[in-house]
Amino acid sequence: MQQPKQQPQEQPVQKEQSVQQEQPKQQEEPQYEEIQEEQPQEEVEETKEKAKAILGKKVSAYTDANKEVNVTYAIMDLNDIVASTINDNGRFITNPKYPRQYQPRNRNSVVSETQVRRISTEMIPKLLAADNKVNSGAPVVLGNGVVINGNARTLSITEVYNDKRLADNKKKYQAYLKENAAEFGLKPQDLNKVQKPVLVRILENEADA
Repeated sequence: MQQPKQQPQEQPVQKEQSVQQEQPKQQEEPQYEEIQEEQPQEEVEETKEKAKAILGKKVSAYTDANKEVNVTYAIMDLNDIVASTINDNGRFITNPKYPRQYQPRNRNSVVSETQVRRISTEMIPKLLAADNKVNSGAPVVLGNGVVINGNARTLSITEVYNDKRLADNKKKYQAYLKENAAEFGLKPQDLNKVQKPVLVRILENEADA
């Protein structure tokens, strides 16, 4: 008798183990267009050094809350004044030298830029001079040149000085200050003592800032 043929035993197939572990998918970073969320600013230590100023007469001014504060008219050089915002090649950006606690408003907004452009192009010097309100008239600054009230006005004056297309407005501004110097307790020749004269009101008591 013939012996039945034995079927070859099927060898178990070993599954090849994957050597590579699946890498976690990296999350795609969100893409932003033009406007980016403003990052928190580092607190800037305020300098106590007094800025050079030609002092005029002392007057009173009132806040929006009708609080009376004492100020002194003065001529300062624009380069010694520290506004909350600067013009960086046509873009308004936060001034890194400005102490953040003094500026709650966002001067980078379109509305503020429109306001600055309007003031600088229209240039009515009288509106940047004598006034009994801190939120209008000449900018209000601390003794070290930091602007407390009037950052938009300061930016507008900066535009007038730095934009050659506004040269006539610069002459108009300076002419008004010279013609009305006595009203501020100053002399016309005081404007010749600095390179870029700006009429400001220096806050007498910094606790009022």
